[in-house]
Amino acid sequence: MTLVLLAVLAACGTRTTSPSDDRDGPGAAGEGGDGTGGGATRTGPPVTGVRWDVDSVTVGGKRAEVPDGAHFTIDTKGGATGSLGCNQFRGGATVSGSTITFDAVETTKMSCPTPRAKLEQALLAILDGRTTYRVDERTLTLASENDASLGATACEPGE
Repeated sequence: MTLVLLAVLAACGTRTTSPSDDRDGPGAAGEGGDGTGGGATRTGPPVTGVRWDVDSVTVGGKRAEVPDGAHFTIDTKGGATGSLGCNQFRGGATVSGSTITFDAVETTKMSCPTPRAKLEQALLAILDGRTTYRVDERTLTLASENDASLGATACEPGE
């Protein structure tokens, strides 16, 4: 029983900040103060400080299969980190209004099987530049300006 719980927690990750920390980063001071940037539709957790497990990626109207382990977290200090399913990444992330702007994204350079490598390129296309976002319950949707989108689920401790 304990091993199963540990496996679930390890797969899901944990919150990287406390709820009060959400007021201190991007989106604070007149822009919502909760990491939403004020203008975004949000009926669930804040966008910052939460591990988001990627569930779907759509590019040019075609949905791609997402490998286990693809996830990201946007911190309250303007950074983003995560896994593309094979390689790790980090970069900047600024939350403002209903947008998140990702910049200076760097990845590790592991050789990945072709399907994962293609998906990583699709994820990087979304996590590069300006995206619009929406949080509905525990689901985050990011849409890029290049006809690509992703869906992700908030992962909280104990799930």
